[in-house]
Amino acid sequence: MGSSLHEDYIMRQIRAAVRLLLHAIGLREAGDLEAARQEMGLAYRELLGGDPALFLNMDSKTGAGLLSRPDKMAVMADLFHEEAETLHAAKQGGPQAMDRRALEYALEAFMAAPESEENASRIRKLAALVPADQMEARYQEALDGFINKD
Repeated sequence: MGSSLHEDYIMRQIRAAVRLLLHAIGLREAGDLEAARQEMGLAYRELLGGDPALFLNMDSKTGAGLLSRPDKMAVMADLFHEEAETLHAAKQGGPQAMDRRALEYALEAFMAAPESEENASRIRKLAALVPADQMEARYQEALDGFINKD
């Protein structure tokens, strides 16, 4: 596949995942949590190009390395954050762990492309939700680098 065709394919994947994510947010806000979870599953599949189960269980550094693109890492951060919001809406445990994963992916995107203002906004929002002492040293250092950059 040519370079521009490959880039077009990836951008279509990202746009489709974002559309599914936005639909999932709307479903969650309307109270249809099960449908929201299903949409998020589709968004993960679209972003990853296949079954997300193995990917979602690996550490964020490895996952980000496989994604290889800051824009895909940022969408993954948004998906994890929406998972946290859905867990919170369902009054289920685990939203803070999902927000931690979201922040890790946002920081991976920052380390790969520190100039993204959209990602900077994402990091600020997520950092307010996740205690720094609950993150691995790699992410604490990246967050310190982000804060000192601003």
